[in-house]
Amino acid sequence: MLESKNEDTIVINGIGLGYKISRAVITDDVKFKLEKTAKRLQLDLNQALLDIDFFTLLEDEIITSLSDLFIEIAFGLSINDRSMLEFRKGAKKLRNINTTELSSENTLFPIYNIQKNVLINDGKNQLFLVQHIFGSIYQFKIQTQQLIFDDLSFETLEWENKSGNFSIVKNLFFDSNKIIPKRKDYIVTSQHIIY
Repeated sequence: MLESKNEDTIVINGIGLGYKISRAVITDDVKFKLEKTAKRLQLDLNQALLDIDFFTLLEDEIITSLSDLFIEIAFGLSINDRSMLEFRKGAKKLRNINTTELSSENTLFPIYNIQKNVLINDGKNQLFLVQHIFGSIYQFKIQTQQLIFDDLSFETLEWENKSGNFSIVKNLFFDSNKIIPKRKDYIVTSQHIIY
């Protein structure tokens, strides 16, 4: 008879600051129409797209809001001093990891398994909507008999553009399997368009 081994549920909360990055790829005709509407508002396109009257003045049946224009391409916990990953088993806190520890290069050998990706802006007709978010960015749950950090892998995304550098913890893998986040409970604190 096989002996059943109990597995514990480990909850990993991503808490703090984060980013939601969305991209729009536009044709020259759409670009012209967007810029023309921005001129009517006497704003540059970056500011105009966030103006409450922009899409009313645009008078387009297909593009009626930001969500019709942009598609989310990246979401995650920011790598900075104000963001952390909290590991819990039931009510017991196992460990906190400040996200800056993931990118630490002060050690001889890496402490955590990191898969680094870079977002490249490779087209002239692209718009990016960057939303700064705060709160419980995501929650992961894994089933395991014993939490071994070598079994975890963190996928990070780095993006450098004219408005700054963004680095996020985008995904989490356990035993090479991507873990789907269970919850997002955050607020958007600010947003801007990069053009």
